[in-house]
Amino acid sequence: MSAYNDYMVNAVTCFVAYAELYCKLLQQGVDDCCIKNKINILAMYLDTIPRVANGDCIESDDITTITEHINTLCQYPSWGTLTGEDIVSSPSAYGAAGTGATGSTAGDPAWNQVIGTSPTVITFYKALGTSGDDWAMSFVARDVNGFDVGADLTFSSRTANGFTVVSPWANVTFEGSATLVTT
Repeated sequence: MSAYNDYMVNAVTCFVAYAELYCKLLQQGVDDCCIKNKINILAMYLDTIPRVANGDCIESDDITTITEHINTLCQYPSWGTLTGEDIVSSPSAYGAAGTGATGSTAGDPAWNQVIGTSPTVITFYKALGTSGDDWAMSFVARDVNGFDVGADLTFSSRTANGFTVVSPWANVTFEGSATLVTT
């Protein structure tokens, strides 16, 4: 894996761990604003970093500063940082619109599609492991008004080659990528 992919897997894993902890605390009646703020900041960074892949949107030093802040939020200063060069040299984060995960044949499978109330099959251009448990995904889903509706999506038929997704609404922009989980 590239430095970019390794870093993003670590950052996403941290984000998910905070989200799980926050949910457990909410179940116990505790609304921890510090953890909620970390989740919101990490979500913003994880959404932004892949979008600056062309290198024209943000300075390399700013990417380093952002990754240093992610390290601080996740309490892992030893992760190292990324620069703009790491992002520019990373595989394309997203394929062409409407092409599903087959839009890019380099790097990890990625997709950028409009989905709706009918099941949409996302097929990876390469298998990730041997089952649907061998990979993790990060994604953003927004309705026509730009609101995040990712929590309302339903996923099924998860295999090494892809998955099926359904939205309760029509015209949802669904983009993301899948990465092989390594231990």
